[in-house]
Amino acid sequence: MHIGIDPGKWKMGIAAVDGDVAIAAVVRVPRGTWTETAAVNAVLDGLQALRKRGVSLHHAHIHIEKPMHYGGAKAALQRDVVALEELSLRLRAELHPLGYKVSLYTPHGWKGNVPKPVHHRRVRRALSPAGRRTIEAVDYGDAQADVWDALGLALFGAGQLGRGGRR
Repeated sequence: MHIGIDPGKWKMGIAAVDGDVAIAAVVRVPRGTWTETAAVNAVLDGLQALRKRGVSLHHAHIHIEKPMHYGGAKAALQRDVVALEELSLRLRAELHPLGYKVSLYTPHGWKGNVPKPVHHRRVRRALSPAGRRTIEAVDYGDAQADVWDALGLALFGAGQLGRGGRR
């Protein structure tokens, strides 16, 4: 089982795939004021929600996006990227002792440098028809992009999606 986690300051997508089949996805929002601890708790809650939906987390491989600051951004944006980079490191530190294999990927490293709509079309094409139906049956509201990114991370980690699209 491969789990993708797209961490964020406001909402986080968490998705599970088995090969090219999407099993389930959830969105979690840290409670109260955003802190690293609140975000970690939201991810742990999301993993439990996947388990309640029948996803076996035993020996799961978790793939987390580790944002990087590439320079040139405004100071506030830089702080957000640094906070999310630290969150991804903290998630790895928290999840690894629980028995999960955890991998971190920079956005450029796993999806390349393409606009979100192009990347999300790649993810859709990499999913089996049943996996697409599973995900598209749920309305994730304004967190749809977070879900597709989490699915992309899981598919990339499972070897079903390369930086250029389907392998």
